[in-house]
Amino acid sequence: MRAASAFRRATAAALRGQAGGPFCLMGPVQGCGSIPNLLYNAPLTKSSLPSANCLHNNVRGVASASAPTVKMLIGGKLRESKATEYFEVTNPATQELVSLVPLCTGSELDEAVDNAKDAFRKWRNTPIGTRSRVMFKLQELIRTHMDDLAANITMEQGKTLADARGDVFRGLEVVEQACGMATYQMGEIAENVSTNIDSYSIRQPLGVTAGICPFNFPAMIPLWMFPVATTCGNTMVMKPSERDPGAAMMLAEMALEAGLPPGVLNVIHGTHDVVNGISTIPTSGRYHLSGRTSPGSTSTCAAPRRESACRATWARRTTPW
Repeated sequence: MRAASAFRRATAAALRGQAGGPFCLMGPVQGCGSIPNLLYNAPLTKSSLPSANCLHNNVRGVASASAPTVKMLIGGKLRESKATEYFEVTNPATQELVSLVPLCTGSELDEAVDNAKDAFRKWRNTPIGTRSRVMFKLQELIRTHMDDLAANITMEQGKTLADARGDVFRGLEVVEQACGMATYQMGEIAENVSTNIDSYSIRQPLGVTAGICPFNFPAMIPLWMFPVATTCGNTMVMKPSERDPGAAMMLAEMALEAGLPPGVLNVIHGTHDVVNGISTIPTSGRYHLSGRTSPGSTSTCAAPRRESACRATWARRTTPW
């Protein structure tokens, strides 16, 4: 990934109050570098963005020509969705439209799962040292582009830049832990546990895993999920929050540049229908949900029906996310 120097300069200008105030990061993004242009199909310009709808009415039927659409990552390629409905991502500080997130179709989810399943056959046999080296490169890229990630989180989610950097750093610590995954992959052996009987255990990948991310930690929680899962030899289908998917997409692109093979990490977008689809993936060995009570209850109810392990982390909220 080439450094998005224009993006960083624009962010610095905004923080100095030269582009609409300390929290207005929309205007100076025009002419941004490789990261935003790969994530979206058009550059962001303040003049081209229409007024956003109310937070509780963020789904529109067709994509706007003046608003960029967020891409999917399937089989190692960033692609446009064939969705007919889109979720509007707005800047909380200005209520201006940032991007449109496609509510991906069932066939696109199936395609992501198929790619993850195909990639698993080879990835599970990749030496642990090779998988760990991908994480070493990934943590280097995250450090290099931490300011870019933080600026995106501030623009989409509304955190201060200091808090956004902390969001990224707490996820980076998990990537650093994944760099030493080889020691956690070792099994055990015990001789003569009974007459002429030895006992041993080995740790093997589960298969296709899935992750459902919430909106409040756009970088940290995706980094809780895919680095550990993939370094252990699994593949993953991940759904970022539809309210702030930019950081997760930037991290996915960094993972590709770090050497993660196509299909090992796939990213799709959507709301309840996609969550329900993920929770019933027949090939998924494990999935991790972090979010509020409603999707957590739905997903954990589906988990026993497909005999799959589920780790759910959620909190009860009185207001919608």
